[in-house]
Parts: sequence; C-alpha cells; structure tokens
Amino acid sequence: MTQYAKVSYKDAPDEFILILENSNGISTPSLAEFKLESEYRLHETGEGFADISFFVVSGGTPQALILAHNFGDFIGFNGSGAEIHSIEYNKNLITFILDQLIGEAQSSKCKTLKIDDQNSHGVLSILGQEIYNKKGVPHSKL
Repeated sequence: MTQYAKVSYKDAPDEFILILENSNGISTPSLAEFKLESEYRLHETGEGFADISFFVVSGGTPQALILAHNFGDFIGFNGSGAEIHSIEYNKNLITFILDQLIGEAQSSKCKTLKIDDQNSHGVLSILGQEIYNKKGVPHSKL
C-alpha cells in the first residue's frame, strides 16, 4: 500500500511553496495566485480564517493538491467546496485526503466541510463514494 504524507501551507509553508513551484503534472495555481487568494480571504474574513491547503506526497512526489480554507465554522475554498487536484484518483489517496480534511474539521470544531466533486454520467466518483462511506452526503456539480 502506498504511504502518503501531508505537507500543509499552515504547518510547513516553505516546503509547501517549494512543492507548489516545482510540481509537474498537477494543475496548480501560480505562487502569486496562491498567495494573493490566501491574503485576500484573510483580509475579507479576519481572525477566523486559516489557509489549510496541502499537498499529498508519496516518495517525495506530489500526488495531489488540496485547496482549502477554514472560515471557522465552514471548510471550503472560495465560498464553494475544497478543491482536489490530482493526476490520478484512487481509493487510498482519496481516503487519505478525506481523513486529513475531516481531522481538520474536527480539531477546529468546524460544522461544515464541503468538497467539490464532479458527476460522471450519474455515477458517484471515487470521491463521492468515499464521502458516502464516511457518512457524508455526496453533492456533485453538473
């Protein structure tokens, strides 16, 4: 089984930025875009805000970028759901990501965790299935 590690902007900003600047294959914002978005949200929302975006790495290679903000009682991104960007989606990776986001929500006593998912021909994605398995309510955009 693949071993994953979390590199978060909140806990390891220098390492996170290094990965952001050098990640190949994963759709990522530029460093300027990322910092501007984070600073803007902090300015707009104040003290209750935290940028909890993180990379999932395996063997030193980025597997996914999760863009997420904690607004105090809501975790999402830009007023919508947290975004997961990855080259490949598999059950172990998605489970790891969900466990990290759920852990953040629980530790901050957050009431709502929203994650964007895409619907494919009326069938739940791997993400939607895992959200359902964790007693969440899958909600897809068409």
